[in-house]
Amino acid sequence: MVNADVAFKRKQDLPSLSDYTERLTLYDYIGRRIGAAFLDGRETPQEIHSTVRKTLLGKIQTQQSHLLAQATQAKT
Repeated sequence: MVNADVAFKRKQDLPSLSDYTERLTLYDYIGRRIGAAFLDGRETPQEIHSTVRKTLLGKIQTQQSHLLAQATQAKT
């Protein structure tokens, strides 16, 4: 995510800034409904990398915990 005016300058295929902000609102709504992770485009590449790494590690650990619980439950 970046400020709308910055993003619009980077990607000028929309007719106006308001079209971009409308699209951004829709992406935000859909992303939150499906549990998407949002990155701040104003952060440095190192900060974004760190956020991605932490997010993925957290998801992997959660998945491993669920798999372990299922395996334990299946044995009983």
